[in-house]
Formats: sequence, structure tokens, C-alpha cells
Amino acid sequence: MKKEWKKYKKEKEPPRCNLKQLQQYKKNREYFLGSTIIPFVKNKGDIIYGSRAMNIQLPKHLRRTSDDYDIWSKKPALHCDQLEDKLDKKAGCNMFIEEKKYITKAGKTTYRIRYLPSSKQEVDYTKPPKDAKIKKIKGVNYQHIKHQKKRLKEMAKDPLLAFRIEKTMRDLKTIEKAEGKQTIRLFSNEGLI
Repeated sequence: MKKEWKKYKKEKEPPRCNLKQLQQYKKNREYFLGSTIIPFVKNKGDIIYGSRAMNIQLPKHLRRTSDDYDIWSKKPALHCDQLEDKLDKKAGCNMFIEEKKYITKAGKTTYRIRYLPSSKQEVDYTKPPKDAKIKKIKGVNYQHIKHQKKRLKEMAKDPLLAFRIEKTMRDLKTIEKAEGKQTIRLFSNEGLI
């Protein structure tokens, strides 16, 4: 009986993290996440969207910092679970937790991976829109910047997304600046000309 039980025994949860592991993660966070997430996304055929997708297609002087990874997947729940296990395995401890379902203000179901000690959001998984356009860069699928511009314009008009209008407008202006379509405003003593 014991042999059969061991055969079907579920994998052990990784141990809790110690202070040294947490400090190591904080020190090398970008490398740790990037070296795990990018190959995983490439292998699964998922699509990175949002600010990370925009940054890779923009000139360096127009890039902005991004705290998390936004990923489109045809199987968001499964891939989120697999990535969370992979991140914990790489950390050598139970450093991440996955939230099964989170309904956004826009009504989309999102699966999240959070950094356990601070509950900081690290990865978001959602299903891709039907009209998603991609650009493959070094074998990794990214949301095409023209598709992103189109979606940002739609988001700017959506009253449900009014809470993120500043971020949306900033990203739109950055894309237009990169395209060379920046609106130049001239000022005089009397105000805008």
C-alpha cells in the first residue's frame, strides 16, 4: 500500500523563503523575471503586450520602466500555473502565488502571479483579443505597436477605463513621437499659438 501511495503522491510545495533568498530576488529582480518569463513565453507561443511590448519596439530614449509582464495566452489559467511553478522552482522556495481569477474593471478575466512577501503583481495573463496583431522579435511574440496604438485610442474613449486615462494618453503620445507625428505646440506671451 505504501508504495502505491508514494507513486501517486502529489509534488511537494517548495519550502518558505528565507531572508537571503528574498534579498537575492530583490537585487536581481529584472534578470530573474526576464530570464524565466521570456523563454517560457517563447516556448509556449504566448504574446507579450503592454508597455514591455511597446518598449522593445521603441527607440531607447522613448522607453519607460515597466514593473510587470502582461501576457496574452490561449490557455491563460494553465500557462499562469505553469509559470508560477517555474518561478518558484528557480527561486528555490515558495516566493510567488497565483490568483486564479481576477475580473478587471473592463470585465476581462485575468490570472495573476504575485510576489508573496509584498503581494506585488509580477505577471498578468489574459486571453488575446480576436484582432491581435503580433510582431516576432528574436523568436518572441510581441503585440505590434500599431495594434497597441489602435487599442490605446479605444481605451481612451472607454468610460470604464477612465481610471487609467493618464497612462493611456502618455503611451499614445510616446508612440506618436516615435512615428514622428508629434504635435508641436508653440507658446507666446499670450499663450498657445
